[in-house]
Amino acid sequence: MRYIRKPPYPAELLGKPYLEKYETPTLVLYDGRKGNAMEHVSKFMDSMGPFAGDRELCQRKFSKSLIDRAYTWYSTLQPNSIPTWEDMVESFCTKYFYGEKKVTIITLHNSKQKPFERLLDFIRWFRDIALDCYGQYKEQELVEICIDNIFPEYRAHLENLDIHQFAQLLQKARKTTLSVKPSVIDKPRPEKRNPPQALAVSGGESAAGVKRKRDDGAEQQELPPIPCIDEEIKVIVDKWVVDGVLRIIKPNR
Repeated sequence: MRYIRKPPYPAELLGKPYLEKYETPTLVLYDGRKGNAMEHVSKFMDSMGPFAGDRELCQRKFSKSLIDRAYTWYSTLQPNSIPTWEDMVESFCTKYFYGEKKVTIITLHNSKQKPFERLLDFIRWFRDIALDCYGQYKEQELVEICIDNIFPEYRAHLENLDIHQFAQLLQKARKTTLSVKPSVIDKPRPEKRNPPQALAVSGGESAAGVKRKRDDGAEQQELPPIPCIDEEIKVIVDKWVVDGVLRIIKPNR
């Protein structure tokens, strides 16, 4: 006879008949790897529709919404170890809530504007992670934390404006960025200089890499040209012009 593992809820629930007109709903599945455990419980209750009030039915059907790692965890629960639906929710959320990356009020306090990060980008990013903060906090409190975490030059203009919402903060921040330029963002970055151009100096000499014959007929390898910047070229040209004029006025004897 094949061994059938007993469920973690009371065994007497197995023989309890379903409610009249009950139909198995389409459930959202949870694999235990990603997603919020509390959200999954809420989605499960929504899927149960008019039967969500039957706690014993929810307890029997909850395992149908679990797959992969989450179902493996469920299958390891000891028989009769989860007597009520409330116990199932608590056990499930304890298992998977802490495995997620939590955003707490401490996380928000430690989220500072980074160097070279624009003010509006930081405010939008902060607003988005604040929505995932576990805990009941008023929007005004979160806005105040956001203002405390921006650059001092911006904070001096925004902290006394009685801003209660992120929409207001973004509106005021746009105007602030037009008149305030913090030193952290305005700090000049090192410019990329182009490599010096190699200049082949003419005047009886050939270009680099070109072989020419000496008077005795042997080939002679030209040396590579010396790199020059614009100022050096100008000096060389001016010197040639002056020398040429002097040679015409005072020819060599």
